[in-house]
Amino acid sequence: MLVRARQGPAEQLAAQDPARFADQKSTGSLNSVFPHAYCAELAALAALGCAAPKFATGCVISKPPHSPPRCWLQDGDGWDDPRSYAAPTLQFFLMHYRGDAEPANGCLRVLRGSHRRRHALRDRASEAHAETLRRASDPAHPAFRSLPEDAAVPVRAGDAVIGDARLLHGAYANASERRRTVITTTPSSAIPLPCRPIRRAA
Repeated sequence: MLVRARQGPAEQLAAQDPARFADQKSTGSLNSVFPHAYCAELAALAALGCAAPKFATGCVISKPPHSPPRCWLQDGDGWDDPRSYAAPTLQFFLMHYRGDAEPANGCLRVLRGSHRRRHALRDRASEAHAETLRRASDPAHPAFRSLPEDAAVPVRAGDAVIGDARLLHGAYANASERRRTVITTTPSSAIPLPCRPIRRAA
């Protein structure tokens, strides 16, 4: 499965217009996974306890070598509905990694507790796809800043990370010589998945 999950995104990235990499400098790429068969295997969530999961989006996110951090963002956007403030969450993100990821090559970073209490950055989360942030034209922008509650989520190839869609998250800069690629989807389910607490990287 990992071999197929590596091959599909590699073919997509090879076919991507170079101009898109410049337009998504902070992210690297945002290519839909849904037209591709390998996505079906990654979406076998019923066996993990999800009741009839539905999918909102799915993307290949690939940070090229020596690329800047990914700005803070939030996948949940239903803040006009009271259910968005309840537990369990109605939506989560699932990230499946093609290779090892750590802070040095742009692994996931999260703001601990931001899914359960309002964070000052939440009001700016809607700006995450603005051109200035996509292109990382202002590295000093608050959306890229490290914070005391910032926690790294290092992983190994083939690992999957499940997170509450309300959680503010981003990615470290990729200071390595290789791409860091993850397949991410945002499913929803009435039944929460068991999640291991985030620990700060040593």
